[in-house]
Amino acid sequence: MEYMMQYMLLPGRVEGGIMLVDMSGLTSSQLSGSFGALTSIISVLANHYANRIFKFYTLNLPMALSMTAQLGLRLLSERQRQKIEIVKDVRDLRQEFALHQLEEDFGGSRPKAEQFFPYPLPAGPFTAGSSEGARPDAIPAVHLALTAECLQGRPWDPALSWEENRRLKFTPAAADILKGHLA
Repeated sequence: MEYMMQYMLLPGRVEGGIMLVDMSGLTSSQLSGSFGALTSIISVLANHYANRIFKFYTLNLPMALSMTAQLGLRLLSERQRQKIEIVKDVRDLRQEFALHQLEEDFGGSRPKAEQFFPYPLPAGPFTAGSSEGARPDAIPAVHLALTAECLQGRPWDPALSWEENRRLKFTPAAADILKGHLA
């Protein structure tokens, strides 16, 4: 989450992440600690990253843990329940994500990720169910075009206009990175 907040979210924009938690391969001895671990993850996200998670998908939940989770969901508020989804069939995720954004074992067309930092982010389209694949004309390394101040955010200045407060600041490398991509 810290990496995402530092390098991927723009100040002045409301952005939230989606988490996929794959519970496949858990043994019966791991099951007893899994619910506690999952509860801890949700607690940290709720307390330290409030309003940053849009949806929390739990995949391949073992049957015993699934029954416990269903009972646990009843203890949550309606808003909390809206954010948590226990996925019974990974193909259902195709209704939520572009296929090239989802790994093959989650019902998509993307090979399993082997590298996680920086986040491997295929380009759009991001339309749910899209099978077009990543845009070949997407600008690579565009994050390097934004300054650290832009990435970290800044306080809203009431003396500035709405446009000035939301204006992005670019690095000296931005001209080369964006060359030929802007109208």
